[in-house]
Amino acid sequence: MLRILEPQTLRHRVEPSRMPRKFWIASIAFHGLLAVLLWLMVSRTAPRISIVLSATAAAPSPSAALKLGQNRLTEEAPWGNDPTVGMDVEKVQIDAKLNQHLDAEILTDFNASQFEPNSVEFFGSRAYGNQFVFVLDISYSMRARNGGRYSRAAEELVRAVAQLRPDQQYCVFLFSWYTQEMFYNRRAGYTKAGGDHAQKLETWLGQISLDAGTDPRRALSLALQMKPDAVYLLSDGHFNQPVSPNSETGWFDADGVQSFESVLQGVEQRFERIPIHSIAFENPFTVNTMRTIAEKTGGHFRYIQTSSLEPANLDQLSTALRQLERQFGSEPGGQAEYTARMTYARELISSGELVAAEYVLRPIPKGEKSPQGNRALLQQMTDILASELKGIRIEDFDVPGDIFATVSDQ
Repeated sequence: MLRILEPQTLRHRVEPSRMPRKFWIASIAFHGLLAVLLWLMVSRTAPRISIVLSATAAAPSPSAALKLGQNRLTEEAPWGNDPTVGMDVEKVQIDAKLNQHLDAEILTDFNASQFEPNSVEFFGSRAYGNQFVFVLDISYSMRARNGGRYSRAAEELVRAVAQLRPDQQYCVFLFSWYTQEMFYNRRAGYTKAGGDHAQKLETWLGQISLDAGTDPRRALSLALQMKPDAVYLLSDGHFNQPVSPNSETGWFDADGVQSFESVLQGVEQRFERIPIHSIAFENPFTVNTMRTIAEKTGGHFRYIQTSSLEPANLDQLSTALRQLERQFGSEPGGQAEYTARMTYARELISSGELVAAEYVLRPIPKGEKSPQGNRALLQQMTDILASELKGIRIEDFDVPGDIFATVSDQ
């Protein structure tokens, strides 16, 4: 039968002065072993505790909430259905200053180890890695839609890099027939995605002047030398070069030696291990070339349509109509007029003025009566407009007086 000792008896029997020395040695050894076991248990579960802290106790930090929200878009948190997490958090008290310190460090480890690798997303195209180069067109054609085209590209670029983590880096090159290094640096280098980097980029992009020509070869050469995880190439025009090549056009190797292979040839020869994610921007005539670049390098291709069908530059339409009236007013309907209309329509489509292009093409007969020698181009433009307009016409918009009168008489 188990004997239960009274408190006074128990205290008397464990009098410290009368305990044997061997007992104390055994007790110290036992408690030491217990401490080691507890330390091993804590160290094994430490990653989970750090994740709980960053996800639940870091609420005061907006940056923490942003980073966690982005990861939830691609994968559920590993503790999503664990009923014990709330119990663990209730037992943990964190000093406010310590929490701020843990905010960045713990989230960095958490994002990298628990979810998909580091990445960036630009116009819906996602690339993975820690170092990225963006190559953007700043030719005159980017002033289309009253400057809205360039503004849209610049705003999306700022949005993309603003979502990078502090341990990621990026660089931007702008090209026409000349190349602008990021922040006008003489030597290209990566910028860390920390501090107010996005605001600095936005300011720099707002100071840029558009220029003549569309030759991305030097910009792509510089991007290649930086050995990024991925390159983004955005352009709205057909690649070209000046009649007399200058020191800025063409391909360049690491020693500065210049060569003049075409963009497609150079990309195929040089970008064997670095993907180029190409973006045909608001110009359907660039789709084939930009898609080929992505295919040759293992990148992704995207065609970005004009953001709005509403006419943005009615002066361009008005000028085309006046020229047609001046040239063919007395003898409308001939082959020469149809050819001129297709030329104006192509320019309008390239500029994102799709309803204006449809209006200019409207008088041209279709089928067997269409202009000979230009039927392929006419069919291409007809297909583009049918796909993007889906029946919408310029009459569906509030066109100012004089232009509307011209349209009504067409």
